[in-house]
Amino acid sequence: MVLLNISTESDLANGSRGIVTDIFLDSREGDLKVDAGVVKLRYPPACVVFKLDHLSFPCFEGLGPNEIPIFPSETTFKFTTGTGNKITAKRRQLALTPAYAFTDYKAQGQTIEYVIVDLDESTKNSLDPFHAYVALSRSRGRSTLRLLRGFRPELLTEHPSEHLIPEDIRLDALDRKTKLEYDIDV
Repeated sequence: MVLLNISTESDLANGSRGIVTDIFLDSREGDLKVDAGVVKLRYPPACVVFKLDHLSFPCFEGLGPNEIPIFPSETTFKFTTGTGNKITAKRRQLALTPAYAFTDYKAQGQTIEYVIVDLDESTKNSLDPFHAYVALSRSRGRSTLRLLRGFRPELLTEHPSEHLIPEDIRLDALDRKTKLEYDIDV
């Protein structure tokens, strides 16, 4: 998953999903050691080829359909320590993260082909109907949605906040008054 708005005009934006199809290593990397199938790099890759789920941009020469190169970004930070020393630090990183799972917040606004949702409330974080709705409404329909385990049915039937009930009543009354005042059929 892309973590920054790299090129919004080509849909390469924060939250874009896809697959890494190729990695070009930094020229300083040297010999790689493989330990139990794991390779540890000293430097971020020079470039990662990322195949987006969808792309609204012409193909790059030498790359496949929906593939786009992503290069590391570099940021420089300057700060002064408590003792008055001035330090400059550079950070070089790719704006990508594995996204085999992500939160309802990160999924908001996206349609995801296949969705597995966990509505369990046993964790320290509570779940409310608003967040449950966001998670459940990311799929295209019931055939592409699965629930990981059982959940408390009241999560979807009880009012999310007793404080909102009077506001709902006030808004309903205001709606009726507006319709009467402007002669709209109720």
